[in-house]
Amino acid sequence: MNINNPLPGAAVAIPFTRAADPNQRGDVVNDDAAMRIPFARRLPNNLRNHLVAMSGEYVGTVLFLFFALGGTQVANNIPSSAGRTVAEAGSNPQQLQYIALCFGFSLAVNAWVFFRISGGLFNPAVTLGMCLIGALPWFRGALLFLVQILGGMTAAALIAAMLPGELSVQTTLGGGTSVAQGLFLEMFLTAELVFTIFMLAAEKHKSTFIAPIGIGLSLFVAELVGVYFTGGSLNPARSFGPALVNRNFHGYHWIYWLGPMLGACLAAGFYKFIKALEYETANPDQDGDGRPIEHHSEDEKTLRPSSHSNATGFAGRGLQAENHSYGDFARNTAATTSPRPAYTTQVSRAAMQSPGMSFDGVVHGGDDENNPQVNSNSDGAFGQQANYIGTHYWNTQESYFTYGAEEESPVDHDISFRPGIGADGAETFTPRTLIYDLKGAFGTLRRENALYELQHQGNPAQQSQWGGNTIPLNLPPIAPSSYQQALDQGLTPPTLSTETVRFWSDYNHLFYHPKSIVQLNEYELNSDLMPFEQWSKGEELFANLDREHDLLDRDLRPFLEECDQLQGIQVLSGIDDAWGGFASKYLERVADELGKGSRWVFGLQDTQRTTRDRYALQLANVAQSLHSMDPSASMHIPLGSVPTTLPGYVILDNASRWSTSALQAAGIESLTLPTRLRRNQSAYASFDSLEATLNGDGKRRIAGCSLSITDAAVLEEQPTTNGTSDVRMTNGHSHNDDEDFEPKEKGLDVDLFPTLPHTLTSTRGQRSQRPHTFSKITTFRGAWKSPSSIHQSNEIARDRFASSSDVRTSIHQSPLLFPILSSSPQIFHFAARPSKVAIQASMATSTAIGGHIRGVEGVARRMVGLEEREALCDGLAALADEYEDGWMSEDDSGDE
Repeated sequence: MNINNPLPGAAVAIPFTRAADPNQRGDVVNDDAAMRIPFARRLPNNLRNHLVAMSGEYVGTVLFLFFALGGTQVANNIPSSAGRTVAEAGSNPQQLQYIALCFGFSLAVNAWVFFRISGGLFNPAVTLGMCLIGALPWFRGALLFLVQILGGMTAAALIAAMLPGELSVQTTLGGGTSVAQGLFLEMFLTAELVFTIFMLAAEKHKSTFIAPIGIGLSLFVAELVGVYFTGGSLNPARSFGPALVNRNFHGYHWIYWLGPMLGACLAAGFYKFIKALEYETANPDQDGDGRPIEHHSEDEKTLRPSSHSNATGFAGRGLQAENHSYGDFARNTAATTSPRPAYTTQVSRAAMQSPGMSFDGVVHGGDDENNPQVNSNSDGAFGQQANYIGTHYWNTQESYFTYGAEEESPVDHDISFRPGIGADGAETFTPRTLIYDLKGAFGTLRRENALYELQHQGNPAQQSQWGGNTIPLNLPPIAPSSYQQALDQGLTPPTLSTETVRFWSDYNHLFYHPKSIVQLNEYELNSDLMPFEQWSKGEELFANLDREHDLLDRDLRPFLEECDQLQGIQVLSGIDDAWGGFASKYLERVADELGKGSRWVFGLQDTQRTTRDRYALQLANVAQSLHSMDPSASMHIPLGSVPTTLPGYVILDNASRWSTSALQAAGIESLTLPTRLRRNQSAYASFDSLEATLNGDGKRRIAGCSLSITDAAVLEEQPTTNGTSDVRMTNGHSHNDDEDFEPKEKGLDVDLFPTLPHTLTSTRGQRSQRPHTFSKITTFRGAWKSPSSIHQSNEIARDRFASSSDVRTSIHQSPLLFPILSSSPQIFHFAARPSKVAIQASMATSTAIGGHIRGVEGVARRMVGLEEREALCDGLAALADEYEDGWMSEDDSGDE
């Protein structure tokens, strides 16, 4: 559903607006900017979306009730053979059927028209129900509630003004119906209608597009039963409008409000009840589309094929497990039919019963014995650098699996992986993710791997409706790398190098579900003709694709529907090119659909040296990304590709994405490690709890990341430095004489936060000031500190009276070291050449971030067009101000 962009050619001429350029290319049309009302360009996107939804719901409610009440007015005023109207002589079956048909058909037609704009609810009771099940944010629901009541008033006024005779459409009790009977009749009939909407529209399936027919029939049946006894309201707006126009409120008018609302609550309660019982498993394959997906047998507690919610199961590398196979997503090469190495893994039955979900890059779901519901985390990756990082990330997740008699991993794999069924019937365990990239960026990775090709064999031309001759045009296939061939054959893979890694798929260990691979064919990788560099190009591409396909429904919703509890969404995306515009609009849609929730964005910037013009364009793109993502992202962590300074043990090839992404992946994977641990681990933390530390006041949503790496054996040899002697490192805060420290604090060697030239960030007196830290979370991997000192530090940080600092801190330490895999470049150089390293990763908010934002704002003032400059720069200035309020340095106080 896209409510932001009209269809090309469907616009009307509006005075004082620009017309679309007729010479503009037809494949990418920027009709959004050309046809939008001028003042709408200045509105925030969320506000504009609310305005469009309210407008659509108001007009839809007016039309629905106008035709329904108009038919009722006709039926009640047709003279009978005795010359009396129905209102005078009483109802008869023919007229009751006519009224019921008018309501049913009017709802079906108008819901079909307006569901893409506002959802086509037209009923405050339905709106309440959608809010109760989480399908509609409460704020949006409140807005729609108001316009629905207003629409009912408008429709009744139009009927009274346009049709002859007195308005005779007011709902009243008839046939000897008591008030209590009327109340419960309204409640049960409304419950039937609302539950129908839940199952046909809120629950996505392959027949969702014809849901308005079933919903209209549902109202028709309800009206057949209720119109004689209560007037068949089922809708407070339907009863309130005519009563207001007639200025006649019966003493029992309240039942037309309370009854439908109770019915919505009843329907929502039953819907949640059957969802909790996983109703799909009781009668599987009812919406089958020929593709298998897992569901769970109550008796056998095993996975079987099903076809619920348009999501398809997927198999990984033919990994025969004791309970099921472990697999990855869509890694497919020319040698995918070759035998693959066998792995075994244990997966709890509870995890099999509660699959989770993933979003571009990574998506996680979690489960434990005490909490059978999945707390899912969803990650997303947009663009080349994001997918290079995502590949390192997923390869690392695979390395945490333990097999046979090995000790159980501290990582809860159910958070990041989902059980499934392959085309050959093999049970699998695969990542939860969505991956977006441009044409030509996937390399040897194909959307369907060898196991899925079993389902989709045959010539596509023979399966189409075209009856004539076809001439196939086949591009030469990309030869798989020797590393991929070795994985396919179960051999030890060769050593990779920057010369042998051509695409991120060249070092990928995993298979991906076909639905996880999303190639954007409108742009090609590294194209000189149509470069994907300007922020507006990404915004425009998302608008065009979302208008045509509804990307959230097509791509994200099938994974979301597998989640019992969505813990958060984690997004990897470039923010200094067009991917920033694409990801910003994607996040905006997600926030609009899901409302509140944890949405962490790791914004990637290319910080290598480049030309002056290109650098200015990148900073302008960053400015728009920071501004646009702030309302939608609960945390935004910018990451530079090449740190300004590096310690001697880190050696990067700055020209290789494979190399630079490995360092970024180590930081991201370590920072978010607590969210993927089992709940019995002391280092476990949810996204919400980490946010509470970093962004307790909800205003500082941008944070910096830094880390240090060392050989774990070195930590074990230096027990004195791992105790409690280093108070500042241990407690996460310091005394007044040393409480302010920089984002790359003492002991952290790599600062991943992008830096700007001093000419952009420095102002009078600021160079001598040390940035003040507001909040910080730290993840230790390895024995950096003793468990007792970690516990004491967290206790002191939580006790405001015991703490001598106003810095909010949280420390998490896990014995799980970071593995150095064969797919990773050798960027860490230690004398012992360890296979695993200890990492200390920190994420903090500080005044230095405010200076960075002000520097970006300065560039934006010179680069961004006049129409957008004011709102953009004012928004960035407001962001920067959040990192200064409430704190004053000693130098500032001296100046005063």
